[in-house]
Amino acid sequence: MGCSSGKTAKVTPSTTAGPIEDLQGVHEIVEGATAGVQVPGETAERSARPVHYLVVFLSCSVPSAATVLGLSLMGFGIQVYSEMAPHEIERLSHVFSMLSIVYPVLLFLLDAHQLPGVPRSVAAALLFALVEATALLKGSMHPWAPVGCSLMPTPLALMEIRRVWCHDIKRTSFYKMVCACASLTTLCLLLAWAPWTFLTNYSSTGALWTAETKTQLIRDSAKLYEHIYRERTLDWATDCGPSKEVPEDMDVAAEIMAACTKAQTVWIVILTVPFIAVLLQLLVAAFGFLRCRLDLDKEEGVVSFLHEFMVLLVGVLMGVYATLYAAGASTQLASAFMAFFAMAMLALMVYTLKELRPNMLQKASERSALLKYFAKGLQSDWVKALAIGTINLLIPAFLGLDVLRQQVRRCRGKSVDDELQTQVGKRIMSELRAWNWSGILLKVVVIGELFACVVLGGKFAFVVFSWLNKLLADVELMTLGIILACVGCVMFLLPPVPGSAVYIFFGIVIGKNAQGNIGFWPGVGVGSLVGLAVKLLASTGQYYIGHFLGKSVRVQKAVGGDTVPTRAVEKILKHPGMKVGKVAILVGGPDWPTSVICGILQVSVPQMLLGTLPVYFVSIAPQTLVGALLTKELGSNDAKMWVALKTVATGIAALSQAAACGVAAYAVMKTVERDHVELAQYRADHQDIAELTRREAAFVDALFEETRWSALSRQRRLVLSAAALAHWAVAGLLLLDYTLLRPICFRKFDMTADIAAPFVDGGLDGNVLNIALLPFGAGSLALFFVGVLLHACHICDLRRAAKRRLEES
Repeated sequence: MGCSSGKTAKVTPSTTAGPIEDLQGVHEIVEGATAGVQVPGETAERSARPVHYLVVFLSCSVPSAATVLGLSLMGFGIQVYSEMAPHEIERLSHVFSMLSIVYPVLLFLLDAHQLPGVPRSVAAALLFALVEATALLKGSMHPWAPVGCSLMPTPLALMEIRRVWCHDIKRTSFYKMVCACASLTTLCLLLAWAPWTFLTNYSSTGALWTAETKTQLIRDSAKLYEHIYRERTLDWATDCGPSKEVPEDMDVAAEIMAACTKAQTVWIVILTVPFIAVLLQLLVAAFGFLRCRLDLDKEEGVVSFLHEFMVLLVGVLMGVYATLYAAGASTQLASAFMAFFAMAMLALMVYTLKELRPNMLQKASERSALLKYFAKGLQSDWVKALAIGTINLLIPAFLGLDVLRQQVRRCRGKSVDDELQTQVGKRIMSELRAWNWSGILLKVVVIGELFACVVLGGKFAFVVFSWLNKLLADVELMTLGIILACVGCVMFLLPPVPGSAVYIFFGIVIGKNAQGNIGFWPGVGVGSLVGLAVKLLASTGQYYIGHFLGKSVRVQKAVGGDTVPTRAVEKILKHPGMKVGKVAILVGGPDWPTSVICGILQVSVPQMLLGTLPVYFVSIAPQTLVGALLTKELGSNDAKMWVALKTVATGIAALSQAAACGVAAYAVMKTVERDHVELAQYRADHQDIAELTRREAAFVDALFEETRWSALSRQRRLVLSAAALAHWAVAGLLLLDYTLLRPICFRKFDMTADIAAPFVDGGLDGNVLNIALLPFGAGSLALFFVGVLLHACHICDLRRAAKRRLEES
């Protein structure tokens, strides 16, 4: 069906490529989008000139200034969001959404990346304008979208400047320039924001979040409330305020509550935009500072670069986990954290692939033992399963568009290739054909099950804690502390229950009780000390669970007791005292797995508890304060004054958790790098693991043969694919439910809510089963159990087949 024909050699999949060769293939795929562009660092290098500083400063300052001026209370934020509220604007936003999808597809089909510099820049600018216009038009429905799109030009512009205009400037000079310009932009923003907050005449208390500021915002949001609800104009006092009139129709009441939530989210956005702009510039400055110290023309610099990349990657991944800390207090803040960490991960991966050459990776892996493990880890089925679970639908979409692009190239006379796909498409297909799809799909299932257990465990904990909150409302403080200690220990021993939920619960119950007794702040202190005591007791209990499990050689093998990374963790944990790496692992790691692994590795209990003590400052105290502030918000006349403090405490806890994980990752990597030879030596205490591995080698080989995708029967492929699809669907629904303002799977329910309260007041109308919404909530639960059943059946079937193969041989 092509417009011209020709013959070319076919690309065949390679099954013998090593980790570095495969990384080089990934790099070539990424580089395919920027063909013909100068590669940074490959020409004669020069120093930055004043004009470079000016352009970089404008790239940092102009997007931030425009965002603050257009979308914050300092500028025209309330007016802009009000203008985007009418329903006609909503319909127009759908048109722009379609254009934002169609236009990049056309650019892809027409190979816009191969255009000369100016036309390519114009095409990219038009794409950004479409995305920004779409986000702005959807501002009343998704208030955070315009802010994110308005601030994105800073990192994008810096990447483009580095790639096109500053490719011949020394890396160290370029990143020093970025650090300086971002720091100057931060200072300018702070000098404008701080005086405005305290000295403005927006209300009688300036722009601080007080009752007077809220009253002024209500008056200024009249047009927003006129259009935010489709059926009629809303009145804040009667529809959204504390004394609101609840409609008898529960569906109408839920829609009005969702509309009120959107309007209040707009308030939060326009007040916090300057802070977000400052935070972005601080991150850019920190990134530039870290990068300006590395010389990627030397092997030492490349090794350090990749070490930092791995630390940042671990920090970002654990930041996603740390959003559970934010979810306990603010689902909106948790959604913002999730979006931030997702964008950070994407930017980090793209930047690293663009900055490093494949020959750099090859040399670095030859020098660093850690990077050999890292390169090998990137080729594991677990990493591929994460990729498939994340971008699954994008892969067939890209391959389909690649076929169309090849047809367009032939029609335009740009290709005489008779092949169905372009070179990039063929390379991707060859890589995909070489993958072990049976193992990958099995790991997709396991990851989906773990994710669903964590989310559903959090929902379960919130319901239980809400019930206990009501039950313990009138208990005397001393008795209350004893009961909470018992409850906390039991909840900590349940793997899916996050520790953050326990700490917030302590803050809610003790904080509320103390306000009528010893006072708010003493109550926070008592609650946090109870939390610390429970954490230490629960860690001891979890330790002994691991201690008894560790007597099984299979368990020791499952945690990799004879592998270098696990031995590195063991060496760090067995170091006496409170060394930074040890503390970071014990504080930053997930509660249940960390203490259980300590038991398996037979770490000293007193030393483990000593290293756990700093968790008080990283997690317990901030989260207890958040819980207490939730009761302060509910019970005080000046309720909204405490929202800012609650948000700050939540953010500190989440970011501290992610930072601790990053420090822990760095400590493990440093230990592997420094003590690799020692850690890889034979150890007599791991003889049982080696013996078990030897005994099971034949069965493992038979199981591997049975699980090869080509060896699976059609029925087995169908069962495995159905299980993976079920868990992927469940994870997608839970993520949507987590990020959307209006839930689709589970009702928004927190620990301060009353189960008996009606839906419009955040309750469950007296029935805990009402937390699951129809059809997606009940459907996701059903899909989850179906996926677990299919997974169990598939594993049992494969094990029986492997045993038959052994018997026949």
